[in-house]
Amino acid sequence: MTMFLLEIGFLIINECRDDPGRLATCYLVCRAWHLASRAHLVRKVVLKVTSRTRLHLVDFLHILNSYLNNIGDFIEELHLIGDSDDKDAEDACPLAKSLS
Repeated sequence: MTMFLLEIGFLIINECRDDPGRLATCYLVCRAWHLASRAHLVRKVVLKVTSRTRLHLVDFLHILNSYLNNIGDFIEELHLIGDSDDKDAEDACPLAKSLS
């Protein structure tokens, strides 16, 4: 792909940065658009911590620490949501600290 076409693609992706649906479509166009779109798609991550999802937080941590991807480089905001009276939310605190 020529540099001119890539630049046009990046302009399109930047215009779609606040529309997850359109970004997901851009993500599927080609490898170059995939990489550029991913940076916007994972910019903000919100995880709800419950008894059913607490183990997924561990999986998420393993993904971020994997040498096989660089997705953690794109995350600018990470929000963990849990009830203040939920024991599982408290148990997730040490895991959350390891994410920073």
